[in-house]
Amino acid sequence: MATRKRIYRQGDVWIYSITEKEFTERRKRAIHRDERKGLILAEGEVTGHHHRIPEGGRLYDDEQRNEVRLLSASRPISLQHEEHETIEIPAGKYEVRIQREYAPEVPSRQTRVYD
Repeated sequence: MATRKRIYRQGDVWIYSITEKEFTERRKRAIHRDERKGLILAEGEVTGHHHRIPEGGRLYDDEQRNEVRLLSASRPISLQHEEHETIEIPAGKYEVRIQREYAPEVPSRQTRVYD
């Protein structure tokens, strides 16, 4: 029986649970933690606010997909943002995506959504 994926969303950040195997196959290089802010999942270009995990977790580039990151949490973590409620995420392996804006008049053009 297939395991149902858990999905967490905070603004334009989407976090999908993935299996340990998927994580291991796709994990590339680690992304460094900002000493003051923690792990930055997305930066607000307009507001300067950040979707961030202040403590715990490790973030990696995805070997298979550009602009997708992988998150590993060995214990529960908190996703914080100045304009959204904090989200508690259980320990696990995750894929992190940033919502994209779709332009139907030019289907090949998709742009990132910025705060």
